[in-house]
Amino acid sequence: MLFNSVDYLFFFIAVAIVFLSTPSKYKWIPLLLASIYFYSCWRFDYLLLLLATIVISYLCSLGMESSNSIHKRKVLFTIGLVCNFGQLFIFKYYDFTIDNINSALTGLNIFHHFPYLKWALPIGISFHVFQITGYLIDVYKGELKAEKHLGIFALFVCFFPQLVAGPIEKGNHLLPQLKTHPGVQTQDITYGLQLMLWGAMQKIVIADNLATYVNTVFNDLTQYSFFPIVIATLFFTIQVYCDFAGYSLIAKGTARVMGFELVSNFNKPFFSKSLTEFWRKWHISLTTWFTNYIYTPIVINMRDAGKWAPILGVMIIFTLSGLWHGASWAFICYGFVHGIYLSVEILTKKKRKQLKNKTNTHLFNFLATGITFSFVALAFILFRAKNFGQAMSAFKTIFTLNIKGLSINVNYDIGTKGLFIDFMLIILLIALEWLDIRHDIYARFFRSSKSLRWPVYLFAIWMIILFGNMQHQQFIYFQF
Repeated sequence: MLFNSVDYLFFFIAVAIVFLSTPSKYKWIPLLLASIYFYSCWRFDYLLLLLATIVISYLCSLGMESSNSIHKRKVLFTIGLVCNFGQLFIFKYYDFTIDNINSALTGLNIFHHFPYLKWALPIGISFHVFQITGYLIDVYKGELKAEKHLGIFALFVCFFPQLVAGPIEKGNHLLPQLKTHPGVQTQDITYGLQLMLWGAMQKIVIADNLATYVNTVFNDLTQYSFFPIVIATLFFTIQVYCDFAGYSLIAKGTARVMGFELVSNFNKPFFSKSLTEFWRKWHISLTTWFTNYIYTPIVINMRDAGKWAPILGVMIIFTLSGLWHGASWAFICYGFVHGIYLSVEILTKKKRKQLKNKTNTHLFNFLATGITFSFVALAFILFRAKNFGQAMSAFKTIFTLNIKGLSINVNYDIGTKGLFIDFMLIILLIALEWLDIRHDIYARFFRSSKSLRWPVYLFAIWMIILFGNMQHQQFIYFQF
């Protein structure tokens, strides 16, 4: 059931009505049932896997909290980790591992190949595995009390607005809200619906329209010259942002209508003046997870190594981040190059600060923002390309200025008119985000009168009807 479908709209309305009509003490029940149904719409058999993971993790957390034995706590913690990361490896990384082993054996003239599983990836597995793992780590370290109510814990894991693509929530943020519902105010419903409308517009109008050009070019990068590849790379950078940020806004809005506050996942990342700043504003919940549970322990344990400790931490977490996104060498390289660039930023921090002090502030910020965006966009070629070879072909075309004429058109469904609309949508998005940074227009809009808000609502709905891609394209991050 996709957020950008009529089915989800009716599902959301029905759940909201039942939830708001249920006494506070029992509100978790319709939410849990709705979340189970929501997940079962994808694969019922995988729902059983999710429920088994919930029960095992629940029992492990209770055992860790109640035991005074360090050995027993470590055993239960290990069981919990193996349960979660074991299924993640089997479904997401087993075939990739076997493929590399078989290739290595072939290179050694050993022609015994290990079999592949070729199992479908459970939707959202990377997200709920990380959410459960973060919870288990917090309980193991004594930073969070284990949740004793199985129903509430199950709802924490499979809360339907953020089940399949995040944001990745911490136990100390979401669990208290689920246990003691904070209540729903009129402004919660209004704000939640605003978020959902803007999220739907980002996904249906901007992301899905850009996808038409992007898919055409990236389906075979070897067939296109410099300009189509550069335009497709720009479009994909905006597409993946609007696709994922749109999902996050719909998730956040859905939860807010029912009185829950999910963490924000994006904060206008394309205006970042460094890659460090970019990752503070892009997929915030994943960056926070890696920072809290991997980067910080590495830096603390290696504090005697000076500046090399954060560099090692950055290289590890971003290589793992690439692997988290997908089981391929292209994704691993995507994370690795981000780690390299961030390491360079760490090593050149003082020199960049000196340069900034000697340069006109506006010029420095403009150049820094442009360089950061350019790197992010180029790295996304590794993210989007069908394989590593296609990505290398695209880089070769770009950096050797293989122009082959000046045309930016490709044989795709909409043509020149669609290309013009795509650019106008990007300009609209960037203008709105720039105005919000400078003048806080989103907050002002929320506080404005109905006479101002309703024409904007109707305009957004008109945009969705007129320019929206109604083919119900799946969200990009559902594959992770």
